[in-house]
Amino acid sequence: MNRRLSLTTVAMSTFAMVSLVACGSSGNSPAAGASSNPCAPSQGKVELTYWGFGLNAQKIVTAFNASHPNIHVTMKDVSVNTVQQMTNALKAGTAPDVGMIGYTDLPGFRLINGLKDISACPGIADTRAKLVPWTWQQITFGGGGVYGMPQDTGPMALYYRKDVFAKYGLTVPKTWAEYEAVGKRLQAADPSAHLTNFTAGHSYILLGLMWQNGARPFEYADNHLTIDLTGNKARQVADYWQRLVDERLVTTTVQPFTPAEFKGMNDGTLATMIGASWETGVLQANAPGASGKWAVAPLPQWDVTKPASANYGGSANVVFTDSKHPAEAAEFAAWIATSTEAQKQLIALGSVPPSTDALALPEMSAKPAYFGSEPIWQVFRDSSKAVDTSFQWAPNMTTVANGVGDAIAGTLKGSGTLQAGLETAQRKAVDDLKARGVDARGGGQ
Repeated sequence: MNRRLSLTTVAMSTFAMVSLVACGSSGNSPAAGASSNPCAPSQGKVELTYWGFGLNAQKIVTAFNASHPNIHVTMKDVSVNTVQQMTNALKAGTAPDVGMIGYTDLPGFRLINGLKDISACPGIADTRAKLVPWTWQQITFGGGGVYGMPQDTGPMALYYRKDVFAKYGLTVPKTWAEYEAVGKRLQAADPSAHLTNFTAGHSYILLGLMWQNGARPFEYADNHLTIDLTGNKARQVADYWQRLVDERLVTTTVQPFTPAEFKGMNDGTLATMIGASWETGVLQANAPGASGKWAVAPLPQWDVTKPASANYGGSANVVFTDSKHPAEAAEFAAWIATSTEAQKQLIALGSVPPSTDALALPEMSAKPAYFGSEPIWQVFRDSSKAVDTSFQWAPNMTTVANGVGDAIAGTLKGSGTLQAGLETAQRKAVDDLKARGVDARGGGQ
C-alpha cells in the first residue's frame, strides 16, 4: 500500500502494436517479446528478489515464504525514488524478479519494454474471476497481455468533520451541487473554515474526479493514443473547481501531506477532505486530536441515479523482463493479490483489497473508534465496486501530473483559468509522447 502516490494503470488496447509504441527498435516491441517467452515453472527450489515498500511488506514476504517451501523471496525496501531505482536497474540489467509499482507508473514501464507478459504463467488466467473488475483493467493490455497483479487499491470517498457539520447545521452532500452549497454556508458561518484544500499537489485528485465523471483523458484506438484533458466531462470537473476557487470556498495555500494540512485536519478548519481509503491512516497518524470527529461518506455525485466513483493510488506487482523465474515470480504476485494473509496485512494499512474474497473478510467490517465506530469500510467497498473499468492511464503520467499541477498553480496565482492550463498540459503531454515515438494526439484532433 502506498500513500506516496503509488498510482499506476493502463489498459492499452493498442499498446501491443508496434506502430503505437515504436521506441526505436521493432524487435523490442511488446508484441515481439510476448510470444517468445514461455512461462514454464523452474526445476528445484527458486530464489526470487523482490523490490517493494510499505510498513507490512516484509510481513507479507515472510508469510509467502512460510507457505511456499520451493520458492524463497528476498525483499529490498525501495521506499525512496522507487521508479527511478527500478528504471536504473532495468538499464543496468540488475532489476529484481518482482517489483511493486503504482498503477500510474505501469504504462511507462511497458513503454520501455521492462515488463514480462505473464498471461501464460500457471494460474494467472484464473485470477481474473477473483479480482474486482476495474483492477484487472489496470494490469492488462489488448491481445491478452497481462503485465502484473494488483496488490492494493485506493477507492475514493468524502471525509467530513461531524462536529463542524453539526455545529453549523450542514447536511452531508450527496451531489456536487450540494457540496458547493455546503461550502457557501460554511463560509458564511465561519470565514476561517474551508470546505477543503485545493493546490498544485492535487493533480491526481483532479484526475480521479474526472474519472468519476466519466471523462476519458487517455484513450487508445486506431493505433494512436489521444490525450484529452479538455473534453466535456473533464471540462465540467475543471469548471466546477475553478468556481470553488473563485468563490473562495477552498483554501489554496494548504498543500497535501504537510504540517499545515495536518493542522487543518486537527482543528476543523478543513471541514472535508476528498481522498482515498489509505488516507484513513494519514488522518489517524497526523490528526490524533480529531479522533471521533471525522466520518466517511460516498463521493458526491453528478448523477445520483448512476453512482460512480474512482481510485486514487494503489500498486501492482510486476515481473521484470530479465527474471529467470517468471512462473514463480508471477505466482508470488498473484498470491499477494488474492491471499487472505497478504490482504489482511494491507487492510491494516487502509488498503481496500483488489480481490472479491478479501472484500468479504471480517476486517472489512471493522468500525474504527477514530471514525466514531462507524462501518467506514463499507463505504470504500461500495466505492470500489462503482469504479468504471474502462479508465486508462498514459505512459507518461509524470509529465501529465506535472502539467495538471502547473495548471492548478497558474489558476491559483491568477495567471489564467484552470481550463486554459489544462490545454497547455495536454499539449505538453502529447509533445512528450511524440518525442518518445508514440503516435499521440490531443483531444479534438
